[in-house]
Amino acid sequence: MILAILLATARMHAHLLIGDPASATSENRLYLADNPHSLQAHTQLVKSLASQGDETQMMHIYEQLSTLFPEEAQEQELLETLCWGVLKKGEKASGLSTQLVAILGSALTQDVYAVKILERGMHHSNSMLRCVSVQLAALFGDKPLKEQVRRLYYEEKVWEVRKHIFSAIGKLKMAEMVPDLLKAASSRHCSPEERREVIKAVALMREKIESEELEKLVSSSRASLRMLACECIAALELIEQKDFLYRLVSDNHPEVKAAALRAMGILRLRPAASVYKLAYAKEPNVGVTAGWLLLLSDQKAGEGALAYWLSHEKRYARSLAAAAISAAGSYGIPRARNMLDENHDPYVRANLALALISQRVDVQKAAEALDTFLRNQTDKLMWKEDLFTSLQKSTHTHNPLIPDYPEVVNQTVRLELLNLLAMVDYPEALDALKVFLKQRKWGVTAIAAEVLLGEGDENAVTLVRELLDDPNKEIRTEAALVLGMWGRDSQAISTLIQLYPEADRNMKIKILETLGRIGDREIVPFLVERLKEPSQTLRIIAASVLLQTLNQ
Repeated sequence: MILAILLATARMHAHLLIGDPASATSENRLYLADNPHSLQAHTQLVKSLASQGDETQMMHIYEQLSTLFPEEAQEQELLETLCWGVLKKGEKASGLSTQLVAILGSALTQDVYAVKILERGMHHSNSMLRCVSVQLAALFGDKPLKEQVRRLYYEEKVWEVRKHIFSAIGKLKMAEMVPDLLKAASSRHCSPEERREVIKAVALMREKIESEELEKLVSSSRASLRMLACECIAALELIEQKDFLYRLVSDNHPEVKAAALRAMGILRLRPAASVYKLAYAKEPNVGVTAGWLLLLSDQKAGEGALAYWLSHEKRYARSLAAAAISAAGSYGIPRARNMLDENHDPYVRANLALALISQRVDVQKAAEALDTFLRNQTDKLMWKEDLFTSLQKSTHTHNPLIPDYPEVVNQTVRLELLNLLAMVDYPEALDALKVFLKQRKWGVTAIAAEVLLGEGDENAVTLVRELLDDPNKEIRTEAALVLGMWGRDSQAISTLIQLYPEADRNMKIKILETLGRIGDREIVPFLVERLKEPSQTLRIIAASVLLQTLNQ
């Protein structure tokens, strides 16, 4: 008997090793027919059917196994086999949307099998799937994925994909690519947008830079390389190289000037005489940054310059000036207190309120201003990552990795601001949260949560918990989704599972993804049942969530 088991197992593995799961399945069917009560026979057939991508038969044999061996049916290795059978079938589907869901689901597991799927994704003929695979590869760091990113750097022609290749190179610290990146940035064929992405990637990787190389960057005829010099001096805190910054403050390119001014502020260098004039430059980036630098060393001059920009005709300039005041920390508080009352631009007031809350000054007054902003402002919001991070009206567009990206960013930003209100014990925080949940359908996917969401503050999580018992079903539903996705709170599990049977397909997807974010083992039996869903998309998401939960 033992010899028969060993021979059957060896034959199955041999077939799978040469990529012939159909023969392995045939062998295992014969083995099961001769041994209908054998755990080994059932398990091997499940494995070969999973490799073959025959989900229906795989689940049928698994149900037989569950009836005969209920305890063994819950073993992790077997459950993982089921999940990968579903995901591999999804990857080979003809529909792009199904393939996309399979790639996303595989990546969220952070499993070694996901590496192979992402490798294949980066070879895909569809640019959107290549783009998504590159972005996800940056979250891993495995050598095979780095090799694929390097290959695509030289071969990829589609800009939307190339942009994320630069970002992945920086995140994966592929320092050997720096010479090629610098060469690309200095090329006359390099677009401004591509140049910015290259600069960010190189700055992420630089841990040191020699004086001779820095001199070459500063003296380059390419503005992008001079900007890179500023970024490197600031990031590596090279105060001894401050003369380069004083030199670049007089550069003829506004973006280089702004980068040099920002680096001087980060290093707390005293501003040159020319900075006083630059504080009223034509370009908002230059003027606001110069005003911020002055605020750190000559408060009166800095306040005067930033007051000018706070009343500028361009909304972006006004919001940037408010963000600069916030970035100045305690130096910006006097101006923030005054302008919160005097300025009527809602974005300026919101950014100034954030400045006051960050320094714990006039907290309740600032919290009230922020609450008013959230209730009255119907624009989609975003954090503008520029010289200073500011709260702005969204300019985001489509992102293939995150469906409905502008609205997802808007929801996460609003939730961050509500979190802030809860942290400072603002009395109306619960009501503000109710308004948020009533007005907006929670649309943050699992992958978006990994990319965009932080952890909820305990005060905010407590407020959301209270809403699980709200008489309004819509508020209960949204509260459970937020609590699970944002707070990772297991108290949302029972509500979510109760909501699932009557939910539509989109809501079922949200519930499954939220359960995955929580990652509690009590949901395993529920997820195994979901592998029998008639919808392939739901099966793929359930498989991904189950893998995540098993490997928490």
